[in-house]
Amino acid sequence: MIIITLFGTTRGLELQHFPFGVNALHHRLEDAWIGITASQLNLRPEKNAVVVSRRSLENQLATWIGIYRPAIEMGYERPGGFYGAGAWIIDHVVDARLLIESLEEMANQIKDIAMQRNHFVKKISDARNEFSPPSRASVLLSTLAKVQQGLAAEGESAFIVEDLSYIEVIEWAQRARSASHYSKVFIGSATHIPMAGRSPTLKVFESLSLSIEGAYQGLSLKYRAVNERAYSLSQEVNRFQEEKTQLENDRNLSYEKLLRYTNDLRKSITYNEDLVRELKIQKEKNYLLQSRLNYFYGVTRNSQATENNEQSATGSSGLQGSTIEADPFSNDGNEEPHKTTKVVGFFSLEFLWVLLLLIILLVLIFILVKVFFSQSDSPLEKRTFSEPLHESSINDQSMKLRQIPEGKGAEKVPLIENENKTSIKDLINNGTKGKTN
Repeated sequence: MIIITLFGTTRGLELQHFPFGVNALHHRLEDAWIGITASQLNLRPEKNAVVVSRRSLENQLATWIGIYRPAIEMGYERPGGFYGAGAWIIDHVVDARLLIESLEEMANQIKDIAMQRNHFVKKISDARNEFSPPSRASVLLSTLAKVQQGLAAEGESAFIVEDLSYIEVIEWAQRARSASHYSKVFIGSATHIPMAGRSPTLKVFESLSLSIEGAYQGLSLKYRAVNERAYSLSQEVNRFQEEKTQLENDRNLSYEKLLRYTNDLRKSITYNEDLVRELKIQKEKNYLLQSRLNYFYGVTRNSQATENNEQSATGSSGLQGSTIEADPFSNDGNEEPHKTTKVVGFFSLEFLWVLLLLIILLVLIFILVKVFFSQSDSPLEKRTFSEPLHESSINDQSMKLRQIPEGKGAEKVPLIENENKTSIKDLINNGTKGKTN
């Protein structure tokens, strides 16, 4: 499918489309896609300039081939105006010679109908019905072929100097593999090359062969850049793979930690449950112990009350009022703690215990004293229990020692004898009697 387009800067850029083929107007075309600037082309009236470009249009390749001539706008004398004819070829290629002949025919119609001495005098839209289709349009449609290679939808811009014919360059731009380095090609003479203010992205080649060589160099550089990009991408992939492995390891480690923490938590829960059970058991034990203590203190109070009642019944003299304070731990729920109870009686249970201890102590002292005097070595020490002897009676006595026969120990038993064999006991008795007399 082909769309023939007539264009010109009558009062700004103006376009008129003439479709040829099935569904030729199905695609939406932008007017700005065919515009040129002074930094790309320096148009001259003596020779046409050709522009070939490609862009992606709804998943298809749209090829633009147009011839450009200089023109002056209506009512303005400013430079930079242009007019011409071109064709949008959707996803196909055509015979370049037939196409250029058809476009030159249509551009000449614009010059004859809407212009005078390179000045626009009529808008293209106003003269639309005056234009005739190309005489070889049907033949041109028969040359359509599916696009295979050629210019790319994205790439660099090149200016190729070709003084003799545009046909070879157009065919190269449509079909050659080396043209894939470029997306837009300007074809013209050396006078069409912009001398001042040229676009820095525009590459100028003196011939088609040089442009092909430059294309291959550009392709090699592009291939090298692609390889470098692929290498960098592979490095990034490796790095991402390492990071993925590290993340998986961290995830596994985190999962292990989570499992360990979960097990520790379960153990802690089990331990806490055991503690709770032990606390319940201890609480029950404490409750039983408290019950027993309450029972014991109750029995004790009852026994004390019974004893106090018995003592008060005897009517003993010297009775005095005393108070017994209730045990603070014997609260059985019926009595308040620290409640005091008045009892009558002097001989309380504590007093009886103290009295009993005193009696036992006195008995022990008596026994010790008796044992001490019974085993004393000097008989004279017994005089402490009687009156002292008279000196005259002591002088009259004689003391002798009798040795105990061997075999019965070395103990000496003191014996006191006198002529009349009077004992000390008798002397003590006599002395007592004399004193009495």
